[in-house]
Amino acid sequence: MTGRIGSGTEIRAKVFHVCTGGGRFRRWKDFAMLKWILILLVVAAVASLLGFHALAGAAATGARILIAIVLVLFLLVLFGVVAIA
Repeated sequence: MTGRIGSGTEIRAKVFHVCTGGGRFRRWKDFAMLKWILILLVVAAVASLLGFHALAGAAATGARILIAIVLVLFLLVLFGVVAIA
């Protein structure tokens, strides 16, 4: 049944449209979690160079947790368990 609202092809097209940015440039607020990962990694590197090893470890752990969350969400979207709409 082609043309039916909510068909698989229509949903895949919408997901592709959202994932590719819909033909517009993405803003940093669209990548908030990746931005925080980069900030925490920079904080960890600077703190480590300055000798604040506890702070460096905490920042690196925070970045590691966020990376794991991003990876899990990416895999859920990749396997079709969660759809981005």
